[in-house]
Amino acid sequence: MELRQLNYFLAVAEERHFGRAARKLKITQPQLSQHIRQLEQQMGVKLFERTTRRVDLTAAGHLLLDRGRAIVDEVDEVRAEVYQAGSGVTGTLRIGMVGSAAYTVMPGIVRASGEAYPDLKLELHGEMLSPELEKALVDGDLDAAVVRSPPAGPEVGFRIIGREPLMVAVPARGPLGRDGTLTAGDLRDERFVSYPPGTAIHRLTQQICRGAGFECRVAQVVRELSAALCLVAAGTGVAVVPVGARVVRMAGVRFCELAGAPETELALVWRRGDYSHLVANFVELVTALEATEVSAPEAP
Repeated sequence: MELRQLNYFLAVAEERHFGRAARKLKITQPQLSQHIRQLEQQMGVKLFERTTRRVDLTAAGHLLLDRGRAIVDEVDEVRAEVYQAGSGVTGTLRIGMVGSAAYTVMPGIVRASGEAYPDLKLELHGEMLSPELEKALVDGDLDAAVVRSPPAGPEVGFRIIGREPLMVAVPARGPLGRDGTLTAGDLRDERFVSYPPGTAIHRLTQQICRGAGFECRVAQVVRELSAALCLVAAGTGVAVVPVGARVVRMAGVRFCELAGAPETELALVWRRGDYSHLVANFVELVTALEATEVSAPEAP
C-alpha cells in the first residue's frame, strides 16, 4: 500500500462519494475508482459497499479509516520534523566554551537562541581550554565553541564575538591590591597560579610579567577558572584571569584591575567543511547579537 493510495481511500471514505472525492483530489473519477480497486486487491478485502445511491464503508474500511488517518498524521509530523531539522530550526547543538564565557557572552547567546529557535536544544560543555575545544571540534565531539581567538588550526572557522580585559585575582587576606588596582610591577615577588602553556591566558600572563622586567614564577598549573580561584583563595598565589571571573563569588579572593592590561578576544568557532544549516543558523544568530563587546561585570 502506497501513501498516495491511502490518501485516495481517505478522501472517498470522508466524502462517501467518488465524484466529490475525485474533484477534491484533482483527478478523474475513473482514475480514482481504479486506484481504489487496486488497493482493495492489494489488501485482499472490500473497503467500500457501492450502490447507485451511496458509498458505505465495510468493517475493514472502517478499520482502515481510523488507522489510515493516524498513519497520515504521523507521516505529516515526521515530514515537518525532518524539514525543521534540515532547515536548522530544531535538533541538538553541542556547544563548548572557555571558563569565563559562561559568565559573559553565553547567557545572552543561550537566551537569544531560545527566543529564535525554541525547539533547538543546546548541550553546553563548560570550563574547557581553547586547544581542547578546537580538538573536540575537529574530532566531531562538538558542533561549535566559544574560545579565545585566534584559533590555531586551519580546520576551524571563526568569528570574533567579544572582548575581555584581564585582571588579577589575589588572596583577600594579604595586603596586595587593597585599593583595587595593581601594576604589573606589583606582582614581581608573587607566585602565580597559571593556565597551561599554549593557552591565551598563559601567553598573556608571561607577556605582562616580562613587560615589567621579570619572569613569572608558576606555583601551580590549573585547567579551570574555578580551580584557579580556589587556589588563590587558599593563598597559593595570584592569577591573571578574564574580567568575567568577577561574577564568581568566592570567599578569600580579591579582584584587582591591572593597569595597562591587555584584552583577550572571544571567538565563536566551528568545524570547516561541516557547515550544516543547524550550525549556520547558530553562527548567524550569535554574530547578529547587538552586544558584541563584553563589559566588565560588577564585582560581588
